[in-house]
Amino acid sequence: MKNKIKWLYFIAIIAIIGLSFTACDKDDGGGKKVITKFKFTNSGNAQPTASIAAARSAVPMAVTINNSFTSYTNFYSTTLGGNTNRKAQITPSSFKLEINNVIVCGTNTTHGTVAIPLIEQHATLVEFIGNVPITPGDVYPGTYDMVLSDSITTSGGGQSIVKFKWPANAGDFANNIHMMSSQATIDDGIVSVRIGDLTPGAVNAVLIMGDPTSPFQSSSLCLYFAGDEYKLVTVGPSSTLTQKDILPHYGDGINDRLITTGPSYTAEAFIVPFNPITVPEDASAVTFTISWNMDNMIEMYLPAGKPDNAENYYFVLKNGWWNDLSISASIE
Repeated sequence: MKNKIKWLYFIAIIAIIGLSFTACDKDDGGGKKVITKFKFTNSGNAQPTASIAAARSAVPMAVTINNSFTSYTNFYSTTLGGNTNRKAQITPSSFKLEINNVIVCGTNTTHGTVAIPLIEQHATLVEFIGNVPITPGDVYPGTYDMVLSDSITTSGGGQSIVKFKWPANAGDFANNIHMMSSQATIDDGIVSVRIGDLTPGAVNAVLIMGDPTSPFQSSSLCLYFAGDEYKLVTVGPSSTLTQKDILPHYGDGINDRLITTGPSYTAEAFIVPFNPITVPEDASAVTFTISWNMDNMIEMYLPAGKPDNAENYYFVLKNGWWNDLSISASIE
């Protein structure tokens, strides 16, 4: 029997302009389903310590996928000034992502293309520092090789929040340009700020005041778990990223679209490696564990060219944060 693609859709960090997900025809064939659990964990060991602007492009671009993260590494080394200008490394006490959807994709010989939303119609806050599992839905037995998530971490909205202790060398919180522009708050020395305001694109947007030459390609940070390499995806104007672009054995079709951009926008996504897992008929549950190393997750910089005073200190997710994401799956 010809294998067909089945997917349970779990897209990624940050809402995206032009993002298009089309509902699939659902095959309720009466087959057994297996309880599906998700755990979001901190893979580090340290204790807590002290909007991405849409980039417009006049040059059409196709979908490109490679393992070069030059625009991001250059941001840390050049725009922020590298380790020389890094003033502090901070392990947060709380790191919550607001997730809208969870979907797992895989090959299944019985049930064809089917969308089984694990979280739907409402957002769920997941805490990476706390290891609290959720049981959002179930899947059919079969082999799964792609996990997608849709979460809201934009600087302009959502409830994705990180909390951390204000560093002693950061000066007066009320005078910090970055924190004030982000509408962050502080209570008894603990800062609360939207995670989206700490992304490289959001920090860069504040620094360049909306300069359209920004190296960052969208107002989103999408994450897809698949394959065996960390990769950066760029989706050009009026283009579509499909599952087949990530894993070639996926078929063509409207139901496989992950990102669709408009004529004036480009978008980016990050691919994180995922080893496929086969869910047998006799399984009672399958658990997908998404881990993110929270050790020194936040870095404080004096950006290159800025006067050396505390009001000019900027806070950003650590250099190489994408390499500290991982996923695993296990059968019960």
